[in-house]
Amino acid sequence: DKVFPILASWNYGNGKVVVYTSDANGRWSNLWVRWAGFSRFWTQAIESIKDKGGTKSTDVDFDIRYRVQGKTLVFDLSIFDEKLRTQLPPKILGDVEEPGGEKKQILFRAVKKGRFEARVEPARPGDYKLNVTYGTTKLPPVAVTLEGELFGESPGKGLNGALLEELAYQTGGKVNPKPEEVIQEKKVSQERTRLFPPLLLLAAALLLIEAFIRERRIFARSPKVRELPVKPRREQGQYGPKKRAA
Repeated sequence: DKVFPILASWNYGNGKVVVYTSDANGRWSNLWVRWAGFSRFWTQAIESIKDKGGTKSTDVDFDIRYRVQGKTLVFDLSIFDEKLRTQLPPKILGDVEEPGGEKKQILFRAVKKGRFEARVEPARPGDYKLNVTYGTTKLPPVAVTLEGELFGESPGKGLNGALLEELAYQTGGKVNPKPEEVIQEKKVSQERTRLFPPLLLLAAALLLIEAFIRERRIFARSPKVRELPVKPRREQGQYGPKKRAA
């Protein structure tokens, strides 16, 4: 009465293949992720399919999943590195190319030991390309395609004619018009603005400025009044100057 995941490996060509028919980031195996030997198990599984002839690779083994929560695209990254058992994880950055060619950088934050998450907002249908840098190591690029169904689109059910008619009525348009109708119809928008109040204020301001300038000119041209010194008058009698007796 139970369904168990399968772990299988076999030789293919000059290499070896390992397949595990469940996840490794806790979506269905949340209890297994807590196992102390979880990282060691995956490290050994990946090491078993590596080429043994060359030098030891510095690549980091990882698993990345994604999910859409509302309008947010969440990248779920699992790193299988024995160093994480005793050391803090290095900085993990992701360069994302969104549908349309826009690029942005995201930061992966630790959720559990060896597991990290990063978010892209707002998410929309289309192709995403992700390049992750784990410390100084660049992980292989990952491509993700988000279908329209994740955002409420329902292909195969035809057009919603009633909704289109309502939108056309509200915006003054037509549903599927003919080319000649689109060319002939021209929308002209008019907007009226009352200029009397601002012009009246401008005229009053100019009048005050003119009066100020005129007063300054009049004041500058007015002659200056000089005060002359007053000489003392000589004492005089009724018939001439007074004579003093010797």
